[in-house]
Amino acid sequence: MAANSDTLSRILDGTLLTLARRGVRKLSMSDVGNQAGISRGTLYRYFKSKEELLDAIAVHVEKGLLDELVQAVERRPQLDVRVQVVVEAMVYFSKTHPEAIQVIAVEPGFGIGFIRQVFPEFVAVAERLLTPALELTATVQSGAMSSAELSELILRVAASTFFIPADDIDEIPRAIAALPCLQQTRLAG
Repeated sequence: MAANSDTLSRILDGTLLTLARRGVRKLSMSDVGNQAGISRGTLYRYFKSKEELLDAIAVHVEKGLLDELVQAVERRPQLDVRVQVVVEAMVYFSKTHPEAIQVIAVEPGFGIGFIRQVFPEFVAVAERLLTPALELTATVQSGAMSSAELSELILRVAASTFFIPADDIDEIPRAIAALPCLQQTRLAG
């Protein structure tokens, strides 16, 4: 059966909402079907098992966040604000998809496993997006850190707010961009 994108979106959204409420261990295909407003039979035509559905959720969340990062940089490509733009995109995703972040709170083991699984891809995308700006920092120019190492550090610091919520998450991008190791030696546009 060809996947109907509206039905698939409802299933994925319903799964995230159900995961955020009940966690992985209590997730049932019936609950997902009810949340998505579809029958169990329809759900099973799209996903043969709970494990297959969880794999699809991981891909869905990963793609959503990576797309948000790339689109944010496309909208604001200036190198002097690149770090802040990338971290703002992460914060924006967490605010517009609170159920994805809530899954981490409800089911920390699943959240950590998911992050371990997708982290290499996040690092690769962050490195690609951040390297042009990070090459302008004294930290990279002096050889103290490579742009790859600095990209990973930025990602790790920003991602920590998903596990240890900040009092004011909107301040995180500015605070990270203000770190001395990220100060550019010359501005580029």
